[in-house]
Amino acid sequence: MKTQCEHRKPDGTSCRAYARTDDRFCFFHSPETAHARRKARKAGGIARSKKASALPADTPHKSLRNSRAARADGELLNCIITK
Repeated sequence: MKTQCEHRKPDGTSCRAYARTDDRFCFFHSPETAHARRKARKAGGIARSKKASALPADTPHKSLRNSRAARADGELLNCIITK
């Protein structure tokens, strides 16, 4: 049976995560995982700071809503839903 993490929040409530195997605390509160948490935070920060993808400046500003393909997809979807 899984046990709950024994960490207590400042307001006195318990952490609701499950404790790690052979540990009293979850990944986020175990002193043994401090290095792994720092490494994960760093990796998350690096991944989040990557430049966002963007369409080239010469991409036409045409809505897909008015395209033939979008209308055909809508008609097909109506056929699927109504049958």
